[in-house]
Order: sequence, then structure tokens, then C-alpha cells
Amino acid sequence: IGRNVRNVDDHAQSIHLGHDFPAQIAQAHVPWFVGPGVGQVVGVGVRERHVSRTAAVQLKTKTDLAPLYQPPDLHSAMTARLQVGVLGSVKLCTGTWCQISGDGFAGWIEQSALWGVYPGEKIE
Repeated sequence: IGRNVRNVDDHAQSIHLGHDFPAQIAQAHVPWFVGPGVGQVVGVGVRERHVSRTAAVQLKTKTDLAPLYQPPDLHSAMTARLQVGVLGSVKLCTGTWCQISGDGFAGWIEQSALWGVYPGEKIE
């Protein structure tokens, strides 16, 4: 649950972003964390934050599919193709590849195909 707010002192309207939806924390205010929504600022209560890192597949067109590999190499076996919008739990990122898993899939995806991790970001 997020709250659509102009600032942390405003009364808020609740909106549902979805379970494990990736979000960037732009600014911390106790007890709120204020981060950008889709064209809006969304405040998230401290108890509503998840510690796990998630990312969504994001490609140039919604009909493209992102290949998932095992191991992280374009010449290795492709284990799945993920649609735009598929959410995955990020295990680690090398700066060019991320190891992700989700409902019925696990493997390595090119980091540039994900929204929720920065380009070149390393996650251990």
C-alpha cells in the first residue's frame, strides 16, 4: 500500500502498488519514506517496506521477451523468456547481469532489461 501525497504532512489517499513492486526510496522521513511513483510522489509507511530487492522486466516494446540464461552468458543455455512487467527477486548483480528468481523461473538476465536496478549497479 502506498499513499499519494504532496508532502509528508498532507492527508493521503491510499493506492495499491502491488506486492513486491520495485520502488526507489528518494527521501526518508520518519515514519514515512517518500519515493517517486509513476509521475507522482508516493509515501510508504515504515512497516510496509520490504527489505528484499525486486525488479521488473522492462524492454523497448511490451511485446518483446527478455531471455533468462544459466549461467550469465549470451552463449549459454536459455532457460526462459520473460514478458515485460514480470517481477523477480534480485539475488545479485555484477554490473551487467542480475541473478533473479520468481514464480516458476530462476536464472540470469541482462541488467539493462530490468527496472529496479541501476545501470552498472553491483548487488552482493
